[in-house]
Amino acid sequence: MKLIYCITLICFLLVGSLRADEVPFIELNGHTDAVLSVAFSADGKKVITGSSDKTIRIWNAESGSANFGEELKKVSLVGGPKIDFVNFSPDWNKVVTINHDLSLSNEAAAIVYDAESGKVLETLQGNDYRVSSAVFSPDGKKIVTTSNEFVRIWDAESAKILKTLEGHGHPVNSAVFSPDGKKIISLNHNDGVRIWDAESGEGQQLDTPFISYFVFFSSDGKKFLTTGGYSVIFDTESRKPLVTLDTRNDIAFSAAFSPDGKRLALARFENKPVQILDAESGKELQKLEGHSDRVSSVVFSPDGKKVVTGSADKTARIWTLEQ
Repeated sequence: MKLIYCITLICFLLVGSLRADEVPFIELNGHTDAVLSVAFSADGKKVITGSSDKTIRIWNAESGSANFGEELKKVSLVGGPKIDFVNFSPDWNKVVTINHDLSLSNEAAAIVYDAESGKVLETLQGNDYRVSSAVFSPDGKKIVTTSNEFVRIWDAESAKILKTLEGHGHPVNSAVFSPDGKKIISLNHNDGVRIWDAESGEGQQLDTPFISYFVFFSSDGKKFLTTGGYSVIFDTESRKPLVTLDTRNDIAFSAAFSPDGKRLALARFENKPVQILDAESGKELQKLEGHSDRVSSVVFSPDGKKVVTGSADKTARIWTLEQ
């Protein structure tokens, strides 16, 4: 009886050590430096990760254990400086990277690589200061970069500047295309948010009292999020704020809307859990806890059932969410 009691007690303690709200995950190990960017394939069956270690890796999103995600492919990027930012083209055929080290001779460049071979395809030169962000358009034909007070649109094949968008009076933090590619939203923490027509280059200032650093669109383009001291979800058409989140104690570093736009994944600058929020009310629904350093990138799967996170702790995780 004592033996049975001891075994039962041990089992109880082991099971009890797992929190009821713990979210199941598969950890992707292999990178030797910070994981900067993550993405799901269109069918949700694969994950791609990009790292400061100058590799991109493709993983099976449907198999593995909590400790061993299945790596399908590794591509080493040839030449160039250490990477501080990675963005994938929609078809995964290319990646664009930037580096924030101002001591480098190519500090004003973004570099486009072939994702199959890792070879440099183009170098986007012409910015007047360091490049702070570089993002592909939804069709993969263009790239928008930010630097100094300029926003520039490039042809992704020829690396020629198509348009230079002027209007910000201070260095621009980030810019992103709308899902239909017709708009660009850019921002900095001094003069705020500007919304541009991607074809004409005409821009309008969005009046907001909040300091902003990053911008993220919902997949249908009906909402966008700006992050900073306060993180605000806006209606794209009316440009009116819908939800305001107080993030003054720890600004949001990365964010993503679920495919249906009803949830929001929010990763903070400090090492804190990724929050899954109701995008209508801002109420917290779940926490994704376990990374030992800042989460650099967060993305929902196409069906909204999973989230992949990339972290400065050199790992990525695929989380299975409550439905």
